[in-house]
Amino acid sequence: AGSLLCLTPIHAVHGADTVTPVAVTTDTPEALPSGATYTLAKDWSVHEINGGMVADAPEGDMHLATVDVNGATSADDAAAKAWDRYAPTAQRKPKLTTPRPPRNGWDEVAAIDYEVSPNEKAYVFVIAKLKDKQWTVQIIDGSEATAEKRGAALGLMTQTLRPKGYERE
Repeated sequence: AGSLLCLTPIHAVHGADTVTPVAVTTDTPEALPSGATYTLAKDWSVHEINGGMVADAPEGDMHLATVDVNGATSADDAAAKAWDRYAPTAQRKPKLTTPRPPRNGWDEVAAIDYEVSPNEKAYVFVIAKLKDKQWTVQIIDGSEATAEKRGAALGLMTQTLRPKGYERE
């Protein structure tokens, strides 16, 4: 039997010149401006950016940006536009773009690996998904150690991403 899912976005608390992320105490459904949805993992906090949201691990050194991108011509183009919103000064260079089978309502999916120096001990990875002409990009960016520790939470947030209107069969 199916159940009705009620989406209640958790929004940042805006101060004078600061944005204070709000941590959730349970896995929480989130919705992007495009209507795409995903589940924010327990204990992570979230704040809004232009066209999306950034989830922050409790350690503070791992981030998952989920960004709506319009007008992109490819997964690589969508990823570059998402980086411009998430971290405009980042100088990450794509190393390999791999098409993935589209599932869960998406028309196209690509995984993008980035060049990372071993000395950085960083994990940087992008998943770009297309539905109609709307790209939704998830940027995973942060500490390699925290990525390993929080792998289940990252998996939850990436694997539950669905386009607007998607219903399981």
